[in-house]
Amino acid sequence: MIKRIFSFLSDPKTIICIFLCVSLVGIISLGVYGNSTDIKHLPYNKLLGLKILSFVTYSVIAYFTYRGLKVVRWIMATIILLAGIHATFLGIFVVGWHQYFLKTYFTVFGLYFIFGGFFLFRLKNSEFLTSALNRRRENCH
Repeated sequence: MIKRIFSFLSDPKTIICIFLCVSLVGIISLGVYGNSTDIKHLPYNKLLGLKILSFVTYSVIAYFTYRGLKVVRWIMATIILLAGIHATFLGIFVVGWHQYFLKTYFTVFGLYFIFGGFFLFRLKNSEFLTSALNRRRENCH
């Protein structure tokens, strides 16, 4: 059971999909909590457009990563690794102790993205393209 969970979480396509989902959650939360006409929320309204543009860029990079382009996979791994380092730093040092959920969210996903970024760097191109197929075969037997 643990081996299947680890196998699923270490699949390159799963790492990238979770990264895109977490980015989308960030956009939605910024849109919900940052959309205000109050002057103190003005930077968040400008940041929303930048977050949407970055999500579209991540999605395009993810598409070409799925297509098997090696350099694009390195770019995606770098983005995921840097996002993981940033989220872990925020979770450990910036978010207050009274915000347990937010602290746990940033720390857990940050550590997962650090692991995922290193994992994507380590993969060979042929391993990336066949990793999901091989894991499905292992689970069937």
